[in-house]
Amino acid sequence: MKIQRGFTLIELVVVIVILGILAVSAAPRFINIQNDARASTIAGMKGTIVSMNDLVYSKAILEGKDKLANSVVNGVPIKYGYIEATRTALNAALQITDEDWVFTPSAVNPNSIEIRQKGAEDACMFNYTNAGAIYPPQYTNLPDASSCN
Repeated sequence: MKIQRGFTLIELVVVIVILGILAVSAAPRFINIQNDARASTIAGMKGTIVSMNDLVYSKAILEGKDKLANSVVNGVPIKYGYIEATRTALNAALQITDEDWVFTPSAVNPNSIEIRQKGAEDACMFNYTNAGAIYPPQYTNLPDASSCN
């Protein structure tokens, strides 16, 4: 008796169908990579501002400027020791340019600025709000991948 080795045609078709189902279910996840990247970039910018605020606030404390409503530390405009929510202050503190980022004063809150990556959808942004006398700066409306189309 001869022993057969290999796969039957039906087994090969079943494997191809299973691979097709996996490809169809996985493809949308990989297509959304650009949205994930934009949301991650925005989160990275928020983290950069938080870190820089820690450094600027430390410097403001050392210079006794942490309680002043308006001052300057190392050429960076500050409010109560933290980076002021303006394009000029953020550019000076982070040494970034308008080539990659868009800074728009908030229409709702005059003490806030909307930050988004150039070329991203309007919904793919976050708000940075000035510190007050008794509270630190606020970071709101951080997007997720679904809002960064």
